[in-house]
Amino acid sequence: MKIVPIYNNDLKICDILYNDNNEYIIITSQYTSYDIILKIDNQMYSFNRMNCPYKHTTVYICNHNEYYEKIDLIINHKYIINFNVNKYPSFNDEIIMSTCVKNEDNYIIRWIEYYKLLGVSRFIIYDNNKNDYKIDYYVKSHDTTTNLEKVLDEYIKNNIVVLVEWPFEYKFQMTQQTHSIHTFKNSKYIGLLDIDEYVNPQTENINLDIFFNDYMKKNNIDYYNIGGLMILSKMFHNPDNIDDNGYNFMNATNSGKILLNSYEKIFVIPKNVFNFSCHRITNGKEWVICDYNLIYINHYFFLNKTDRGRNTLDYTDNSILNIVKKLV
Repeated sequence: MKIVPIYNNDLKICDILYNDNNEYIIITSQYTSYDIILKIDNQMYSFNRMNCPYKHTTVYICNHNEYYEKIDLIINHKYIINFNVNKYPSFNDEIIMSTCVKNEDNYIIRWIEYYKLLGVSRFIIYDNNKNDYKIDYYVKSHDTTTNLEKVLDEYIKNNIVVLVEWPFEYKFQMTQQTHSIHTFKNSKYIGLLDIDEYVNPQTENINLDIFFNDYMKKNNIDYYNIGGLMILSKMFHNPDNIDDNGYNFMNATNSGKILLNSYEKIFVIPKNVFNFSCHRITNGKEWVICDYNLIYINHYFFLNKTDRGRNTLDYTDNSILNIVKKLV
């Protein structure tokens, strides 16, 4: 499935949708404070507003038991007639992955296949190709062309991938993450990772669902009382310029130590989260940090980049190659 968001640039709206929790959802790419009313059959329903404390995104939520393809919205007491409403598939009680990419065609399939091996069956891929990145602090990919719809055709046909056109520049990742959390509200976990980040379990069983269940049981963690499971990262560089065909890039085993305060990522429990910003739950229940002796992320900092991840780090780590052997 490929989906184009319902967006309105004047209002900073990124999408209007009806989710699997019987909610109409409006996502804006900035801090907004609209008064929004849903009008259906002359009945009025109010939206609740959820603002990110960092002022990155705002979410508007309205409970309603019926989905309409078109709705009337009253925003700040002015009529906006017949907004279309997107409807996404529901992946109840599944672990899914969500990521935003631009010019990553040569890397996306190997990322998907790796996480399929770890027990993930669904992937929400946001295609940021139409964003020209006028803001200079975004790190551009080395590759400059893309046709994700063609590359992912079989995955889309087999309901493994939902491809979402995501043309936004401002806060494109924060809105993508928050969008997934509210769109797939009844999924079990959503892994909010980039495609140069590979979770590396240090346990015999590498299935993430089993790992998370066992970890919470052993540590007396209540699934319903946390926002998600945070996994710490370790940088991997490629000073020897090992080629990145297939999974060859994982032979770049030059690494740093575990990072305790940066580049961590979270497998979010969407039922318990309202706003998210890159690495942090900004509105919702607290996360739990997983023991990095049991699981961490290999962050291949050099992948599809020309200007980073080439200097030599202090350590060597080849533990992920035991997993890669099952793929190659």
